[in-house]
Amino acid sequence: MVQQVLRASLAPQRSVVRGEAVSGFVGIAGGTLVVVGSWLPWFTLYAGLHPLRGITGLNGQLLAAGGLLAAVVSVMLLTKPRRALHWLLGSLGLCLTLFTAWILAGVPATYRAMQENPLLVAQLGPGLWVVLGGTLLIAAGASIKTKRDA
Repeated sequence: MVQQVLRASLAPQRSVVRGEAVSGFVGIAGGTLVVVGSWLPWFTLYAGLHPLRGITGLNGQLLAAGGLLAAVVSVMLLTKPRRALHWLLGSLGLCLTLFTAWILAGVPATYRAMQENPLLVAQLGPGLWVVLGGTLLIAAGASIKTKRDA
């Protein structure tokens, strides 16, 4: 009896946090960042007096919906861990990242066009960068190895 207790106490302990749980929590954080970033200003006019938020346009609305969907899939991954949900979260993170990168590729041209008018005093806002961070977090969280993948 004593030997069994000693063996059990000296045996390597399993991690309490599984890969699915970490992926779920990271996905929730990333989805939240995407939604928050779509509500933040992407550009400001008149030296910050007039914010142009991402949610006012179709691209921002699509990103906010994608972030919300990523958070819902992450909650589902926490409650019922399935490989299909893990793949769905990874695919969603990759698609959102590529979409955000495509939007960011057009930002310099838009910014230059705004700066041509000296009365606008255009500045870049933090929103699109927060969205990019959230999408990368979703994609990174889905790439965490689970015990089924090992």
